[in-house]
Amino acid sequence: MEVKKPPRTNKAKSKPPVTGKRTQSAKTKAAATKKNSLEKGVEEVARIIEERKKQQRFSPELFLTILDEWLKVDEETGEFRTLSDVLRLPGMPTRATFYRWMAEDKSGLLYELYNTAGQAHMDEMHDERIRVARDSSTDIVMKETSDGKLIPDENVKSVLRSQLIIKSIEWTLSRLGRNTYGNNISVETKVDASPEALEELAKLGAENRIQAARKAQEHRMLIAQEVQNMENSNEEIYN
Repeated sequence: MEVKKPPRTNKAKSKPPVTGKRTQSAKTKAAATKKNSLEKGVEEVARIIEERKKQQRFSPELFLTILDEWLKVDEETGEFRTLSDVLRLPGMPTRATFYRWMAEDKSGLLYELYNTAGQAHMDEMHDERIRVARDSSTDIVMKETSDGKLIPDENVKSVLRSQLIIKSIEWTLSRLGRNTYGNNISVETKVDASPEALEELAKLGAENRIQAARKAQEHRMLIAQEVQNMENSNEEIYN
């Protein structure tokens, strides 16, 4: 006699109930982790703010160091440093802070030092332009011909690169050093005088203009008289 097996039932295994104590412990641990993370973030922000405050405090030594570094040539590339390059170095203030120092200086000494360093920087750039134009060490390269001979050939890339450097320096000098290196040099004249002195200058100028007009009129009259005399002489000759 065949015995039938009972059908299989897919009864899900019941999970043990989660106790309230375990749930509370996980929440407490997550809250503590979050709190520690926030505290670390606050500490990092406070550290950054304090570091920026230190950088924003004016220091005569730091200001002069910035100007000295600005005038140095980069040791690796041999190129001139811009002010932005210097202010990106570690421990340097932002560009806005650097300009704020000069704006808050009532004596004007910082701005004068800045202008002096800037003029020296432009003079160095001017000398560098001449040096690049004179340097022909890389203008010629040795080129191998089809038969294996080496012949001198123009290094076009080097020449174009030199031209680009010179044009870039000339553009900078024409904008920043317009009065010294620009194409159109302007001369400003400042007169510091009292109102009475200015009035006397105005009167003197008016008198000079009147005298000049009188001399011009006399000159025109003399010319007219000479022309009339010449016409009279011609009439006498032909008559």
